[in-house]
Amino acid sequence: MFYLCKTRWLLGLAGIRLEASSPQQQFLLTFESPIWQIRVDYEQGLLAFELRDSDRLQVEFAVLNLQNGQLSAPYRAPENWWMGLEDAYGRMLFLHGFGNRAIGTHQGITAVSADSYQILWQQDQTVFYGLADNSRIIARPVKAENEFFQALNAQTGVILETNINPVEAQAAVTSFNRSRTSKSNYPVHYPATSEHFALLSQFIFSHSERQGQGAIDYLETEKYLILGYNEVVAKGKWQNILGVYSATEGTLLLEEVLTASASGLVRDTFFVINNTLLFIKAKNTLVGYFV
Repeated sequence: MFYLCKTRWLLGLAGIRLEASSPQQQFLLTFESPIWQIRVDYEQGLLAFELRDSDRLQVEFAVLNLQNGQLSAPYRAPENWWMGLEDAYGRMLFLHGFGNRAIGTHQGITAVSADSYQILWQQDQTVFYGLADNSRIIARPVKAENEFFQALNAQTGVILETNINPVEAQAAVTSFNRSRTSKSNYPVHYPATSEHFALLSQFIFSHSERQGQGAIDYLETEKYLILGYNEVVAKGKWQNILGVYSATEGTLLLEEVLTASASGLVRDTFFVINNTLLFIKAKNTLVGYFV
């Protein structure tokens, strides 16, 4: 990864210019509530959001179509605060309830249409584990006497198979996740103990005059080097910064402060899907740039 970057910089020094222009913003969406998490329906090009407002004890879900930029109106589940987003697939949102509200353990699966927000099916006595091929959900029975899993039909919730051992369950979920995320790119996380951290930190300082500390997230595309890092702003306070640099020149093309004052290190703040760089800014704003 880093050898490729150095090769590109050497081409620039040799006079071979492959200079990239600054990324172009595609959209900026600000929600009333903080974005708690995002799940991607890779097959349908949809982003599903869980918007959680702890002050009002209110949870909403929304869907963005990445192909046409259409954002759905927020959906509020019947059990408003005690619901969360597990995943999105096949134009459906899979929501969970809470078995033990004191410690936040997930329980139950509710499938909701991403188009109409109609509840399609529910399974109250299962715990979502992951998606698998052939439109299956791997789940664990709540009252199971052993550690075996079961497979549900993602479209109907019907139980297709039982007594799936943990090794098979994990393999099925991992394999399908690898397949469905093949057209997306997620950064590699480098903690301060990594051998690459010093090189990346030096790169940030030489091109941005900022000091990345704690950990750095790194992603390389054909035109850009994208880095997310933390910088100390006061004792016990950090700001999280996203920098986009030319892969050939190393020039800083875009810089965004994602979190201005955090009490700890922030990570996993961006990813790329369908050539769109996505990141959350100030907790409640989703920003997309074409890269």
